Amino acid sequence: RLHVLSWGDWNPKWMKELPATERRAALLAYTRTVLEHYAGQVDYVDVVNEAVCDEVVFTSAKQNCGSGPGQLKSGQWVPAVSDYLGETFRLARELCPSCKLVYNDYGFESDADIVDPRKYERVLATVGEAKRAGVPIDAVGFQFHISTQYSGNGMVGMAFRGYLAGVSRVFTQFAALGVELHVTEIDVGCSPPTIPCPWETMAWRDAQQAEVYAGVLRVCLQNVACTIYQSWGFTDRYSWRDSGGVNQTA
Repeated sequence: RLHVLSWGDWNPKWMKELPATERRAALLAYTRTVLEHYAGQVDYVDVVNEAVCDEVVFTSAKQNCGSGPGQLKSGQWVPAVSDYLGETFRLARELCPSCKLVYNDYGFESDADIVDPRKYERVLATVGEAKRAGVPIDAVGFQFHISTQYSGNGMVGMAFRGYLAGVSRVFTQFAALGVELHVTEIDVGCSPPTIPCPWETMAWRDAQQAEVYAGVLRVCLQNVACTIYQSWGFTDRYSWRDSGGVNQTA
């Protein structure tokens, strides 16, 4: 799996400093260079990553809907290359006709997630509109950077007891678009990313973590369109979900 060709965040400094008029050419040149380099070595390509806007209730920094055209965030590619999603997918299909091409995003996995419960509608609209316009999206990647609270257990977990049922409903709606469903980056911390949670014992954390992993896997197996279940890293010992040296997922 190749991750990722087009991402609005975490681009190198030279790319961020390009004049708007040069960004389209840079994006397409980068896409071409990477796909030609890995020709014949990949089966799945995460073509566009995290393009759809957020309305996260807990922070104004994530309330960025309305900043770009339609459901897209503004930033590196928008508005300079407002059609970058379609452009990148079309070039990827030209260069890798046998690859499964994936749109990948976070925070839209369930319609019962209390953080941004309607983001799935925005992603669904973006993918559906793109496919109707002929953009070759073969699959949608659901990241699942979630926490032990999503087991629904304990006082904090009560707010998430409908989460997995919501995942099932969202999967059904995306499958109706004719795309594969990929669980692409699942990891289960003990709280939202990068926030430590000393109130949980290790035994409790391990049990809840296992329950959440298994619950998402069951939902995936129940939907014939869900063809990939992939963790974000192969061990909890080294994780981006770390705060002050306390690894959340260990």
